[in-house]
Amino acid sequence: MGIRFLRSSTTATAAFSASSTPRPVFAETKRWSIHGANWNSREISLSTAAVVFAQFVFPSGADLRPLAEAIAAVFAVTGHCWPITLRGRGGRGVATGFGALLFVATPAWASAVAFFAIALALTRMVSVSSLASVLGALLGYLLFCATGWLHFNWWTFLFIVIAGTVVFIRHRANIERIVRGVEPRVGTS
Repeated sequence: MGIRFLRSSTTATAAFSASSTPRPVFAETKRWSIHGANWNSREISLSTAAVVFAQFVFPSGADLRPLAEAIAAVFAVTGHCWPITLRGRGGRGVATGFGALLFVATPAWASAVAFFAIALALTRMVSVSSLASVLGALLGYLLFCATGWLHFNWWTFLFIVIAGTVVFIRHRANIERIVRGVEPRVGTS
């Protein structure tokens, strides 16, 4: 059994212009669904854009670059989870965290993806896979730093810990269902 996308569709997201008369402006984004988890390409690309912008403002070798990356990444995840425009009712932060981690610490991102895939194959629960990816990112970062593939940076470490904590907080209801044994599985109705 492997990961497969069950549905792929294009959704329209409404945004309003800054003029005095609000007019809806529709932008199409690609949305993938792995039974129970919708992954929007916009979620991933916006967090990636935030980190890349921080890298652009603070070029490689700048002392404040890791701090800027971490701040951009944490704000992208928290802004996705508690958006002001939706009165704090946002997503769970996993896809946004993946997008940010990809450009902050790529090897840690790869381990997070591996943990996600392994947990999904073993449990068939997307929520367990999402939580496992947080642990994979943290363990991967520490492992790759210990082996010399990455240079340890406290700001990057704090981003992974803070964003991971946010993901766990947003999955509180899922954790309760997992403990009760009623969390939905991939492939079941």
